[in-house]
Amino acid sequence: MESLRELYKIGVGPSSSHTMGPQRAAVKIKETYNNADHFVVYLHGSLALTGKGHLTDQIIEETFGKENVEIHFVSDALPKHPNGMVFEVYQKSKLLDKITVYSIGGGALMYEDDKLQQPKQVYPHHNLNEILEYCDQKGINLYDYVLGKHNQRPDPAEYVVRCEDSRLHPVPVIKKNNTGKRYIGDITINNDKYQRYMGEIQILKVNLPASEKVNIIGKIIEKDIPLINLIKSSQEFILLRTMKE
Repeated sequence: MESLRELYKIGVGPSSSHTMGPQRAAVKIKETYNNADHFVVYLHGSLALTGKGHLTDQIIEETFGKENVEIHFVSDALPKHPNGMVFEVYQKSKLLDKITVYSIGGGALMYEDDKLQQPKQVYPHHNLNEILEYCDQKGINLYDYVLGKHNQRPDPAEYVVRCEDSRLHPVPVIKKNNTGKRYIGDITINNDKYQRYMGEIQILKVNLPASEKVNIIGKIIEKDIPLINLIKSSQEFILLRTMKE
């Protein structure tokens, strides 16, 4: 089943289709071709005609690095959607790949190449009976099933995994509590001292000093800690409660 979170995404503005979508595409391509050293981007149709006003070129330059990218505006639209982009990926002047992607609204993307297309079916089960059976087998409730699913932000941080959608859920005021030194694998939540970032859940990739803005609320079990660095940008992952090892 698809997630209701597809209806609402967190990202850069001013436009979900002309700013957030291109940024998400650039992040995905940069991550997929991490050996590339140069990119040429062709913005087609509406992205070319209104891209300057929507900062399309600026967000792509920020993502790749201004010195690593050339951007061209092409007024002709590509066949499948008015917001089309073509990314040419280079390493040492050799063309590695050419990717066509469409920003189809709300930050969503449609790739011509299936290998980069994110699967739409984010839940493995197809109806409520299957969900309830799964919850019974795992000893979890529906709250754990839904809110246990998270997505890494499209612009991943160096030291932590940041759950991009955790702040979307209504939460009470989170007061400062258990704000000691943080260690690899700790799960934290930002308290009210972080103001608009209150409620954001993070997973530590490295040891970090204590912060009065961050509460420690749990820890990844030892055998799963190597999985933390496998969580890539915009990738879904699930946090489940378990008994102590």
